[in-house]
Amino acid sequence: MVACNMGIGLTLELIPPHSPKSPLFILNQTLEERIQMLMQQSHAHVQQLSDKHSLTRHPNGSEYPLQQGTIPTPVIQRLPQSTMVVKVNIGTFNNEAYKSYLLVMDTSSGLIWTQCEDCRKPGGRCYPQKGDYFPNSESKSYTPFNPPSPYTMQYGGGTKTSGFLAKETFTFPSTSSSSPHLKLPNIVFGCGTNNDSPNAKDRRYQIEGVFGMSMDRNSFINQIKTQSGGKFSYCHVQNGEKNSPPSYLRFGTDIKLPPTSKTIKLSINRDSYFVDLLDLGVNGERLHIDQRIIYSPDIKYKGLLLDSGGVTYYFEGGAQLDVIPEGSFQQVNYKFIYNIEDKTLQFGKENCAKNG
Repeated sequence: MVACNMGIGLTLELIPPHSPKSPLFILNQTLEERIQMLMQQSHAHVQQLSDKHSLTRHPNGSEYPLQQGTIPTPVIQRLPQSTMVVKVNIGTFNNEAYKSYLLVMDTSSGLIWTQCEDCRKPGGRCYPQKGDYFPNSESKSYTPFNPPSPYTMQYGGGTKTSGFLAKETFTFPSTSSSSPHLKLPNIVFGCGTNNDSPNAKDRRYQIEGVFGMSMDRNSFINQIKTQSGGKFSYCHVQNGEKNSPPSYLRFGTDIKLPPTSKTIKLSINRDSYFVDLLDLGVNGERLHIDQRIIYSPDIKYKGLLLDSGGVTYYFEGGAQLDVIPEGSFQQVNYKFIYNIEDKTLQFGKENCAKNG
């Protein structure tokens, strides 16, 4: 776990797929193409989540047990254009320098990982990426577990990673200290030595790993919960507008409440975030859906899954509701505040461009 002062504030730019800053940006994509992509993404995500919640947890014998087998995520898959990306700075090199990597922020999985240099050694495997593989042997703060603690993760769409858990220093822009940077030592992450991603065709590919934010004990929010109060928030700005302001992922003291908000309890299922679904409405009119449909024993989980890429509604027989045209960005101009200590979700309308 992390050892640092209490009451930290931390803010990361959350790069949406339709931003020119995103490695997944598609130039000149039409609204119709975007809607079709989001709908396809929703259907793929349902299957992946069904796979995840049919799994059992198997400890790997280390101090930090991980889920084994097929663990889905809305990140590196056949339809990656719906993902949110953050820049993460890892390691300690000469002159206190670090290496920066673009990782997909994923609230449905827990492990933080990136490809490490050892993937190039005999017996290892790397997928092509634009940046350098993390040179763990050169980092002054890289600390492997002793004895070695292996991990294996496989995601929907065929992406997989295996390697060894280690502790490292992660460096972020500081908003609440006298230093321009906030260093968080002893963050547990996966140093990937055998990795594959069907989406990585050549060295232009810029997705370099995953920034896990689920309730799993290895997730970033769980590792810094003592310092951040177990709170993180995001607030999506309107997409597709020219020169749109950035969205932010905030932690701890950097989180400001919206003018008005509601608080509901979170249901944790396999480390994912759920809320109980009571009903749906169209144009302000409730549909009065039979509760036996919403809470049918035929499905493996109930209610509403909250995901960094969107909200998915589950019904008996596999039916689902796709909200368009915003699709997975139906959370635009709402601030969502997760509290993993209290297991609550607070949300309210917000001008995310000004107060996100």
